[in-house]
Amino acid sequence: VEKGLAYLASDLSSQEQIHAVYTLRTVETGWTPETRGTLIAWFRKAWHFRGAASMEGYLESLWDSSLQLLEPDERKRAELLKEEVMDEKMRQLAAYLADDDVSEVERWSRSGDRLSNRSFEELSDYLEYDPMSYEYGDVERGRKVFYLAKCVNCHVFGEEGRGGGPDLSTVVKRFRRREILESLMFPSRVISDQYVSWSVRLKNHDEITGMFVVESEDELTLITATGERVDVAKDQIEERRESSMSIMPEGLIDSMSLHDLVSLMVFLEKAEID
Repeated sequence: VEKGLAYLASDLSSQEQIHAVYTLRTVETGWTPETRGTLIAWFRKAWHFRGAASMEGYLESLWDSSLQLLEPDERKRAELLKEEVMDEKMRQLAAYLADDDVSEVERWSRSGDRLSNRSFEELSDYLEYDPMSYEYGDVERGRKVFYLAKCVNCHVFGEEGRGGGPDLSTVVKRFRRREILESLMFPSRVISDQYVSWSVRLKNHDEITGMFVVESEDELTLITATGERVDVAKDQIEERRESSMSIMPEGLIDSMSLHDLVSLMVFLEKAEID
């Protein structure tokens, strides 16, 4: 245990750190309150790691198995630590959006400047073929659109956002602007097998629709259209079935201005990724 934790504290990449914890959490003997505390403290840093869409679910699985090493009172403190970290991330997000320029916020919701009446062909031609379309796009505005449109709830872009949906860090290298626009306007038209959504009906007649983030022997976690992570006990499930609809909501661009849409594209194309 001590050698493993010393290795974990050395100069490792995030992948190497995850692998170290992946092995450490299987060691059942040799732990002390101090070493267990060191292992749990590592997650404060790990919850800021970014990677593929499955990163968050993988870390959750490591967290759950690491909790099994703790004494009951230690587990309560660990859960409080996680709540503090997640609350801090939400406060940072709220502060970031609170800094938004008032005129920009007004424009975001101003009906006269919305794209709801623009056709897909009109917008895609503009984005792909109009040489003037990107001259007034703004990376920082695009970053805020990424947050305001709730893309951040399910997508990762570099160090920003949460996993669950497709990682957008290299989306512009893999798809044309037209294809990105199509996913924004018609999210259920093409759904990768990796991101199929499921409808889960519970024995109390509640129904939850979302993508599987992680599944254990006793529980599964889904991400819903709002980005919420929902834990469901398997013994409470009456039925689960594949859905033909994406959890990504329709009408995402309806409240955007043309400047917002262009800035979002510019953000995806030009923002620096750590």
